[in-house]
Amino acid sequence: MANKDNLRCINTEQAREMAKISAEKRKENKTIADIITAWANKPLTNENKEKLKQAGFPDALTNKSLLVLPLINNAFKGDVKSIQMAMELLNEDKEKEIRIKKLEAEIKQKEVEVERVKLEMEKLKKEINGELVDSQVIILNDIPKVAEDKDNESN
Repeated sequence: MANKDNLRCINTEQAREMAKISAEKRKENKTIADIITAWANKPLTNENKEKLKQAGFPDALTNKSLLVLPLINNAFKGDVKSIQMAMELLNEDKEKEIRIKKLEAEIKQKEVEVERVKLEMEKLKKEINGELVDSQVIILNDIPKVAEDKDNESN
């Protein structure tokens, strides 16, 4: 818990130095992540393809497969951490599939809304051009002359 004894005030110069160190660490972590990603996406060497074939993965194409192999081996040996990680990986895929379905439904809903707006816009254009008249609206020019005469006589 924080209390007056273990809280310390830092000056602007210390804050800048801490921010600089933090930025350097983020840059270093990004560089490491980029290196791992680049390696993982490279094609397998023949030696590694053979290792994966022996392990039961004949269709592996990239080094990503090599990352999964120890995880699976350790999970089979009963390593709880490896089992949990494998389950998380499986759940991530399911969560991604669910997210994709939700996004597809959202796209469909937006498409329906766009279509509704297009129809409404088209209707308004036709009304402006006099092509479409709502059935409940009477245009005064269309009223027969006889009806006007009767209205004048009753007044």
